[in-house]
Amino acid sequence: MQFPGAISDHSLIHWRLPVVTQPIIVAPREFRKWKSLDYDKLRCALLESELCDVNNRPRSAEEYFDRYERVLRSLVHDHVPVTRLGRRRQRLAPWMDAECFSLRRLSKRLEKRYRRSGLATDRLEWVQHERRRHKIYRQKESAYWNLRLSADASSSKRLWRTLNSMMGASQTKQTSKTVPTAQHLLDFFNAKINVVRQSTGNRLLQFR
Repeated sequence: MQFPGAISDHSLIHWRLPVVTQPIIVAPREFRKWKSLDYDKLRCALLESELCDVNNRPRSAEEYFDRYERVLRSLVHDHVPVTRLGRRRQRLAPWMDAECFSLRRLSKRLEKRYRRSGLATDRLEWVQHERRRHKIYRQKESAYWNLRLSADASSSKRLWRTLNSMMGASQTKQTSKTVPTAQHLLDFFNAKINVVRQSTGNRLLQFR
């Protein structure tokens, strides 16, 4: 709110902050929608193909196999085409091992079984496994970093590199010098306040 005759230094302040994010890992995936296959159309197309042409029989077993593979591949491609999608994947932690992958696969199987059945017993088994899995994850993560810190304790350079890796600092880019820092922002406001004080030090504000 601005009073008539009063001096105000309110203005919009804006600046840019560099936000460095890791690129998303996208794993390509190809699959066929077999559930959408129309078996009647496939049967008709198979009967009309050269594979069922009695007047054009192959002369050898090799020609039979070649025609069989070629015709069936063409029919599958026409009736159940390949669908390509990109599935996002998370970056794996350095302490992930074969046991972690096995626990994660089992967790997905238990979740799918519960989603299909909806039974309370399946949900309980899935929840108990999840608690056990995350507990093992925390133990492995703690043991990994404790071992890394103990191994790098004799070298300050390696120790700081390990600490930066733990905090994710090694995966980010350095801030550009043209970007204002917190100290620059503080100095800017202090200077503005000093200017306002000097310009209004000998004046009386009148409110109507």
